[in-house]
Amino acid sequence: MLTVAGRRSTDACEFAVLLAVMVLGFGGAPWWVVPIAAVTLLSIGLFQYAHVVAQLVNSPATTAAGYAALSLAAISAAFAALSYAGGYVLAALILG
Repeated sequence: MLTVAGRRSTDACEFAVLLAVMVLGFGGAPWWVVPIAAVTLLSIGLFQYAHVVAQLVNSPATTAAGYAALSLAAISAAFAALSYAGGYVLAALILG
């Protein structure tokens, strides 16, 4: 993994997951691909920003860490769903 200024860079992994979900959506995969991709993106994001979450947990305001994880989960689910829907719509446009 590449590190940029001491940070873990997992952008290539996130892109690969989103591209795979779009291809699966294009191919007509079932809907349960989206939650699997969302959990995968969430785990990649938590791994990438583990140092930030650890600092929030050690601070007196521990709810901030929970809000950060919840917002990351929502963003992961949204991007997985958008990627799947994009592949599905693209297949409908191209293949009719």
